[in-house]
Formats: sequence, C-alpha cells, structure tokens
Amino acid sequence: MNSGVQRLLVWVTPVAFVLICIALIVPEWFPFPSPDHSADYVGRYYRDHTDAIRLASVLLAAGAALLAPLAAVIAVHLRRIEGEFSPLAYLELGLGCASALAISITSFFWWTAAFRPDRDPVVTQSWHDAGWLCLTAVVFIAMVQLGAIAVAILSDRSDPPLFPRWVAYLTAWVALLLLPSVMCLWFKTGPFAWNGIATLYLAFVAFGAWIITMMVQLLRVIREQESAAR
Repeated sequence: MNSGVQRLLVWVTPVAFVLICIALIVPEWFPFPSPDHSADYVGRYYRDHTDAIRLASVLLAAGAALLAPLAAVIAVHLRRIEGEFSPLAYLELGLGCASALAISITSFFWWTAAFRPDRDPVVTQSWHDAGWLCLTAVVFIAMVQLGAIAVAILSDRSDPPLFPRWVAYLTAWVALLLLPSVMCLWFKTGPFAWNGIATLYLAFVAFGAWIITMMVQLLRVIREQESAAR
C-alpha cells in the first residue's frame, strides 16, 4: 500500500503552480505581454530583465516537471477502473508527462532568448514568440489527456463509481475550453491573442479549477483505498 507516496505526489501539484506563477511574476510578465510588441521593444526588455527572465525560465521548468506526478496518481486509479488491460490509463500518463515537457520547452525558448540579450532584437523576438506560442497553443496534448480521463471515468461500471460522473463532464468541458488557445496563431491583439481573455487566461482558470477538483477527488479516493485495505 503506497498511499503515503500517492498523497505526496498529489500535494506536489500546488508547489508546481506556485513555481509557475512566480515564474510569470519575476520578469513582470503578468499581465501577459502583448504579442504586438515590436522587435526593438522585446530586445530592450530582454536586455533590461535578463537575469529575471533566466530565473523565470528555471522556475517554469521546475514547475512543469512537478506537474507530472499528478498524472501518475491519476493513472494509478484509472487502471483500477479499467483493470488489467488499461490503455486509457497509459494514454493519460504518457500525455500527462508530454504536457509537462511542452511547458519545459517554453522555458528552453525563453532562456535561449535571454542567453545572448545583446543579439539582433529580431532574433530575440523570434525566441520570445516561440516560447509564448508553445505555452499557449500546444493544447492538443492536454486535451487528449483530459479526454482519456473523462472516457475512463464514464466507463466505470462499479457501484458506486470510483469518481463521480460529474468529474468526467467537468474534465470534458475543460478540454474544450483549451481549444480557443490555438487561435493565438492568427491574432496579435484582442481576446484570441496569447494575452487575450479567451486563450491563456481562460486556460489557466479552467485548468486550475480542474486541478483543484482532481486533487480533492484523488485524496478522497486514496483515503477510501486505505480504509478498504484495513
């Protein structure tokens, strides 16, 4: 019985979110910067905030890595639903780790831009854009991960089910709410730009609410698993 390890992995998640939030605050990137800024503005910003952006990139990478443990705990309990053959659990685990990797790649772009802040501002802007576009638009990995969780929960035939049905519906809705973020590829201003209300802000609120819900549900399931083992 590894309930203690499971709890630890669940409670690592708030640490991940704190690190990610600090990463956005340290270089004064909250509210999120506009993609409409000129290359000269971006180049000057990286020269003036070089160390802050480097620190932010490290914190973001660390926070991203700490998102993977929650995917592992979810996979453990999806496997309880599916049984011996559990493709949805493995799909969720793989994509959960891939989501953490995608956020880490955002860090790579930003710290590459900050590595030589005296270069041509157009080059710095390209790396800067790549980081924000990766953070905002790479949503299909998370969407399929959430879809796997929703389908697994709805396929549970136990009475009572391991997770309530409403958790599956919430998960599916959150997956759909991530989709507008892809529109940032076409817009530099307005609600669909990467700093718009319909992209990163909506994604952060929706995904944050889902994370809190899953933490509460997983801690309940772990507690029930302990009681059954006794």
